[in-house]
Amino acid sequence: MEITLSLMNDFEKRNNISTTIEINGDGSGNLREFWDEEIIKEFDSLKSLNLFLLNGKLKLGEDGRSVSPIEIVAQ
Repeated sequence: MEITLSLMNDFEKRNNISTTIEINGDGSGNLREFWDEEIIKEFDSLKSLNLFLLNGKLKLGEDGRSVSPIEIVAQ
């Protein structure tokens, strides 16, 4: 879990966004934007979440913040 939290922190810095994660008992879940709870990515395992957090890139607006609705430009 420490790896996931570290990757999440890096993802937030890279995409200038605040996020939360919801993890179900089977390891699936979703990554959400913190303030408006928009789903960024649904995942079926922590491994797939970690890969997305490592490589994921969101479209940024002119102000340097991720646009809404969220657009994924790299996975």
